[in-house]
Amino acid sequence: MKQKCFRVKNTCSFLAALTGLFCCTLSFFSASSLAQGPSNPPAPAWIQILAEQAIAKSPLSDLNLQAPTLETLFHAYCTLIDSKEKKLLSAQHRYIALVDYTFSAQTKRLFLYDRYEKTITHSFHTSHAARSSLYIQLSFDQLGLGETGLAYSIYNTDYAEFFSNTPGSQQSSVGLAIGDQTTYVSGDFGGTALRLTGVDGKLNSNLKSRAVVIHRFSAGWPNAHQRVPLSEGCLMFPDPTSEWVANALVGSPVFLVHERMNSKVNEDYRNKQNQTALEIESEFLAGLDPSTPEVVKNTGLKKIRESYQSLIEPSYQYFHHESKFWGKRPKNFDLCKSALQQ
Repeated sequence: MKQKCFRVKNTCSFLAALTGLFCCTLSFFSASSLAQGPSNPPAPAWIQILAEQAIAKSPLSDLNLQAPTLETLFHAYCTLIDSKEKKLLSAQHRYIALVDYTFSAQTKRLFLYDRYEKTITHSFHTSHAARSSLYIQLSFDQLGLGETGLAYSIYNTDYAEFFSNTPGSQQSSVGLAIGDQTTYVSGDFGGTALRLTGVDGKLNSNLKSRAVVIHRFSAGWPNAHQRVPLSEGCLMFPDPTSEWVANALVGSPVFLVHERMNSKVNEDYRNKQNQTALEIESEFLAGLDPSTPEVVKNTGLKKIRESYQSLIEPSYQYFHHESKFWGKRPKNFDLCKSALQQ
């Protein structure tokens, strides 16, 4: 039997018997609405199911095409060395950085390869951009209920699945970037950070103008009980060595990769989306109270499908842009790889 892809994360508490209203973890109503007293009619029973659901895994989990990290890094770097883009590198760069967004954000996926030690010497957790994750929200107003506030959401913040090079997209980019220069970030994420300059054409040419940086995040993540923090495009990582990392990567190549850079994987992923959309819709319906009006069911299904499709197609087209380093292996790959290992 196929394992289901979804599970209920939080459910709402139905307190109509006490207050004539309901509340839930998403704070549907403000405190002022509770002051109206028990004279209000009780909310319909079906409203209590409008909740928050978490997808247990990414559709990519079924593809099982993840390449070994070192092999991915060697492939990317040796292709760069064999290309005209190698002039972008600092002659003194010691480290090669690889961020593999295919991995869950709950695992370490930012790797530093030391060219002197001939091995990966550091690995870190790192975040991705907010709209690179599946996150669909429905308000009461969208469901035609005439109220304000969030009624329903479904999410999977562990995985980055949708990518863009468009300013304001709040999505991560892939491709070859160069550690440009250090800067200082103030506030809760304060400290020395590294600016990234994208040099991989339409995949990431706007990294610099989008002010994408690698910087510190120290608010208790990673934590099994805390949702992965999301950014507007920056790479945050929870490590006290952030200042050292920022300085170490100045002039170094930073490879931002994802399996969907492989055209076959991108096609496979798109082909799975209709099935995934149906599973999201089925899970939405399965949680509803039998008395839920048909108009609410149908409106919810329509909005979920529209929201999902608005993420799928642009990202599918984005991965049609070719990377300068993610193609056929260079003729001198074996020689280059040996130099990196010995």
